[in-house]
Amino acid sequence: MKSSKQNISIIIKILEKHFNYSERTTLNKMRKEKQDAFKILIACLLSLRAKDETTEKISKNLFKIADTPEEILKIPNNKLKKIIYSTGHYNKKALALKSVSEELIKNIIPKSHVQNKNFYQ
Repeated sequence: MKSSKQNISIIIKILEKHFNYSERTTLNKMRKEKQDAFKILIACLLSLRAKDETTEKISKNLFKIADTPEEILKIPNNKLKKIIYSTGHYNKKALALKSVSEELIKNIIPKSHVQNKNFYQ
């Protein structure tokens, strides 16, 4: 049985054959560089209604401060809004980032992995 990561890689390769594009989006770059599902998810949420260049810049800045669900939750709301401000719709996006992080911790990530930063990479 293949892991989710393996299945995603297979699906992406199939899609790449059918959809030829010369420019890579921020999310595609992230997927190619280092497959970190949490970071890709957060960048995807930030990318909604934002330019690709903005998503890349803000994602990198955010991940320097917080790159796990636990760390996202520790950021005060006002600080998080300031960090992601230039992506637009920062109030809703801040709530979404917190909500997704909380959901991952409560229902998705096994309790034994919550404190293991390597789990997210």
